[in-house]
Amino acid sequence: MPDTTHPNMHSEVENLRAEIRQLQNDLAGLADSVRGVVRAGKAEAVGRVSDTADKAWSEAKGMAESLSQQIEEKPLTALVSAFSIGMLLGLLFTGRRT
Repeated sequence: MPDTTHPNMHSEVENLRAEIRQLQNDLAGLADSVRGVVRAGKAEAVGRVSDTADKAWSEAKGMAESLSQQIEEKPLTALVSAFSIGMLLGLLFTGRRT
């Protein structure tokens, strides 16, 4: 049976995987920052929390803009990726029901 997948599908999936890994790294860094803030004194913590929140918001906006641009450029790839991720998450969170 001939391969009917989109020629660039593999590279797009790899790009999405790389972005997901980057998001995981960013979230891990954010978690480390929050842990540091919690350990710091309350007076100092307020400013650091605000700075961390601003940084997280800025990064999230950048990622959202990038993802939005990719979806506009390649809607079929985005649809297939979203469906696949949704199915995977559904399997992970619901488990097997007998």
